[in-house]
Amino acid sequence: MLPFISPIVNSSRILKFALLVAFDVALITIGLFISAWLVKFDLVENSQPTPAVLFAISYAIALPVFSYFGLYRAIIRYIGFRAIVAISNAVFIYSLISGLIFGFFYSYEFVIPLAIANGLSSLFLVGGSRMLMRFVLSSMGY
Repeated sequence: MLPFISPIVNSSRILKFALLVAFDVALITIGLFISAWLVKFDLVENSQPTPAVLFAISYAIALPVFSYFGLYRAIIRYIGFRAIVAISNAVFIYSLISGLIFGFFYSYEFVIPLAIANGLSSLFLVGGSRMLMRFVLSSMGY
């Protein structure tokens, strides 16, 4: 069905961890763009700080929070209800902390909707990707 899944499943734990972190970085980037688009927040015009700094802040917040809540310890093919709760908690804490930090740079009329939209889009993307991979792996017999 998907020929690229088997080499990933059979690879080392370090490579799987690196792929998961890289995938989360990509999803956080997409989630931040989606949330900025939803609240009509132009990341280019409001360039104090630059969008690269905002993304770096998001990564610096999200990756340790996700690691603390065990998103990188869980085995994707065995994700259950406890992992979904952990993903929800991690995304909530990430969006709360990033909203507070973004509040130092921008006015709160943009930050509060941005933090809410970022939390919801990140929850959908990160949680959805984990559940999609669980479905794919279980349907392939892994």
